[in-house]
Amino acid sequence: MNLSFTDFKQFNLVDIFRLNANAVIQDSMIDGMPYVIIDNIFQNPANIIEFLKCFPADSYTTDVHNVYDSGVRSVDDLENPDLQMRPAGLQQKIMSEIIIDLSFNLYKFLVEQDFVAPHELMYEDYFSPVHVQNELSAFNFNTQLYYPGMLSVGGNNNPTVDRFEYMFKIFLSDDIEGGDINFYKVNSCGKYWTSINHIMNESTDEEKSKISQDLNNATSGFGIDVYKPKCDETVFEKFHTIEYKFNRLILHPGAYFYSVDYDATKETNCRFSLETGFNDYSKMRKYEDA
Repeated sequence: MNLSFTDFKQFNLVDIFRLNANAVIQDSMIDGMPYVIIDNIFQNPANIIEFLKCFPADSYTTDVHNVYDSGVRSVDDLENPDLQMRPAGLQQKIMSEIIIDLSFNLYKFLVEQDFVAPHELMYEDYFSPVHVQNELSAFNFNTQLYYPGMLSVGGNNNPTVDRFEYMFKIFLSDDIEGGDINFYKVNSCGKYWTSINHIMNESTDEEKSKISQDLNNATSGFGIDVYKPKCDETVFEKFHTIEYKFNRLILHPGAYFYSVDYDATKETNCRFSLETGFNDYSKMRKYEDA
């Protein structure tokens, strides 16, 4: 096979993921959940989409033994980082190394918004990604692709949680009728539980058992059907909605239950987003060293 240099696509990654200096930042809190919205986050979102379209799209459920999709067996399952709930739609796995500049900017934003403590060298001259390699390795990038006619499998259209302390969701498509992100409290044991952290830290063992049972009944699913949002309103009560908008970033804690309002039975356009989660491993190391 003869290869030509022009056969290879070329991207200037710094330019592709350049943030917009005129982005609009809104930070807020509702029912104890802090979140941040940044509109017009990227300077050239169309270039990002062209870059991401070069990656194959497939679900990451090859490690079947690490995936549970027959309901939430226990509250502890939701905290287990070795178990993963079956994702909706298709995903593209993106190597963090190739978008390290974006990781660096997202990390600095976490610090600026007081979500995480600053790195000890952060305010020195010429601070760069090299200084925070351990922190940046915590970012785990993928895309989420919802598409017309896609299927829901194993109840993956129910409210769910993310396995990261903080989640970034960046919307890269428009013209979606629904697509909002809805956040929920859990109604169990005569109380409302705002997040997995609230359940794990404040409930008794007896309450944990009952909550697990209620969540299992509300989220289990064995059928395969066209994807439509599903929510058991006797267990989940919606307390907030964030509107889906093109080139918008949403930062929220991963421990809150949420669902994506995308109806694959009637949508004619794809919902595409770039997502990453972040765990503050520096706190864990301090805990282990104590």
